[in-house]
Amino acid sequence: MEKKKINLQEVLILTLALLVLTGMVFLVYSQLGEMQRTREQLQEEEIALAQAQAELQELYQVRDQAPLYQEQLVYYEGKIPQNPEEGKLLDYLQELEEKSNQNFIQVSFGDRQPGEGLTEMPLEISFEGDYTSLLLLLEEMREGERALRLDDLRIARRELPGDLMVEISACAFHRN
Repeated sequence: MEKKKINLQEVLILTLALLVLTGMVFLVYSQLGEMQRTREQLQEEEIALAQAQAELQELYQVRDQAPLYQEQLVYYEGKIPQNPEEGKLLDYLQELEEKSNQNFIQVSFGDRQPGEGLTEMPLEISFEGDYTSLLLLLEEMREGERALRLDDLRIARRELPGDLMVEISACAFHRN
């Protein structure tokens, strides 16, 4: 058998070629990983851009509806008096009682709670009536001349059919 002599120069060239090839494979692999991360970042940026564009469209809609919002603001501000005006509020509640065919048993005011720009005037209303009249009262309260916030509504059925005992916790407001 004939032994081939391995030339040192050939071994060195072969080793260098393997190192270069390994380096190239590593660089290609690194670039592919970096390209994948860049694609993911691009996708995240596209999602963020789409969300920002949607928010911008909403802001454009709000801007376009600003005159309507201004009208509504003036309307609702008109429902909040400068002073407590408890007497007028009681007259208003009596008017609601008559319009809705309710029998108010008691109306009482709680302690006022000052807030930012407004003071809340808690009130409790107890009355007797039927379901249809209750719905009418709630509608009148929602669309009436004075801003009222309904906090709690408790309904108990009485012995007579259609006869309800209702307790409402609400808040009226006045400006500070």
